[in-house]
Amino acid sequence: MDNFTQQQELLMQYLDGDMSQPEREEFEKRLSSDESLRLQLEDLQTAREAIKMYGLKQQVAAVHRERMEEIKPEANVRKISSTRRIARFSLRVAAGIVLVALCFLAYNFFSLSSGKLYNENYNSFELSSVRGDNETRATEIEKAYWKKNYQDVIALSSKYPGASIKDEFLEGMSFLELDKPSDAIDVFINVLIRDQNSDHPVYKDDAEYYLALSYLKTKSYEKALVLMNAIHENPLHIYHEKFTKGFIRKVKMLSWR
Repeated sequence: MDNFTQQQELLMQYLDGDMSQPEREEFEKRLSSDESLRLQLEDLQTAREAIKMYGLKQQVAAVHRERMEEIKPEANVRKISSTRRIARFSLRVAAGIVLVALCFLAYNFFSLSSGKLYNENYNSFELSSVRGDNETRATEIEKAYWKKNYQDVIALSSKYPGASIKDEFLEGMSFLELDKPSDAIDVFINVLIRDQNSDHPVYKDDAEYYLALSYLKTKSYEKALVLMNAIHENPLHIYHEKFTKGFIRKVKMLSWR
């Protein structure tokens, strides 16, 4: 059995729940580190959904055929040879599968939205996860952010225009929490400029990630894709795994509209 066939068999076992708990945990570790395998899983899930939809369509068609047979006069019944019957059935099956697949793809395409993709990848920034911070005393802005008083964070940032890079980053996050991505964009760009010019850059990865999401939310897809691709292609970026090829492909689909 070749490697591809083995992978397909494992994927089917995973989807069918036929793995033991240790096997499932081990396979999920592989999925988290193997993007090609994750994409195969997505394709297999799509195919299964299409088959389910096709099965429902066939059930409805069978009921319809039975009903038509009941009301059709026997005199008008025309016998069809087995060969022609098989050929017609095969053509109907093929056409049905293509139609279902197209409908499924069309549904996925038109049901995509910037808001859905944004929510799929957005997580509130936890202040405790700030990296490389040697300050021991929390600023007023930090305290307000801890309490989720995002309006206060923004007000304090205006009051103290010379705030630290960290405080300015928290201002950008507060704009996102208040669903104001356009305002967040300006703040994150400034954070990136300041962080780049500092002796110890700390917020570059965070600012890039949330800036990409801000562009996505405002439907600035081309700018979002530039950042997302750069993050995806950099294995050292702390958000490298957040922007998968599948996710980026969905953003590209949005840009086609």
